[in-house]
Amino acid sequence: MNAIIFHGSTPYASADRYWYWWLAGELGERGMDAVVADLPMMDREPLGDTLFAARTMDLRIDAGTILIGHSAGTNRIFSILEQADVQVRATYLLAGYCTPKPNRCLTLKDSYDWRRIKDHAGEVYLFNSFDDPFDCDEHQGQLLFDHLGGTLILRSDGHFFQPTQPLLLKQLEQPDQPSAAAQETQG
Repeated sequence: MNAIIFHGSTPYASADRYWYWWLAGELGERGMDAVVADLPMMDREPLGDTLFAARTMDLRIDAGTILIGHSAGTNRIFSILEQADVQVRATYLLAGYCTPKPNRCLTLKDSYDWRRIKDHAGEVYLFNSFDDPFDCDEHQGQLLFDHLGGTLILRSDGHFFQPTQPLLLKQLEQPDQPSAAAQETQG
């Protein structure tokens, strides 16, 4: 089993910030191959360029892969799943969104093939926050839930910038068994 972690918009959420490497280390200690995909121009270059850069990383995406995205990194995962020819094990999206924000997001496409994404996403976990300062809030979580189903976990954790994400780690340790609290919003 392997995990690929996609950071948010650079330069603010680059690969070396927040919880990305902490999570990769925790997963590595548990025997999982985990990598943080370093995309230094994400959301500062056209999406096609970012997709090409990710393809050159030769990331292993198969039935044992877990995709983890934060903020604009979730949009990157949508593009991967649209093009995938295999269903991944699970997809975890923190502060994800699917509608345009006040500032143009270069990682966000005008439209997605949500059926195809859902078919390739495996088990889906959505983490959104009531108090997200960038509007990646419970409304965005609900929109993603409407498109993808899965488990919607609503918190008051801002934009998930904390240096660790213990709830995410707990869910990753039991990907096929949502917590009792998460089951309340499972669809």
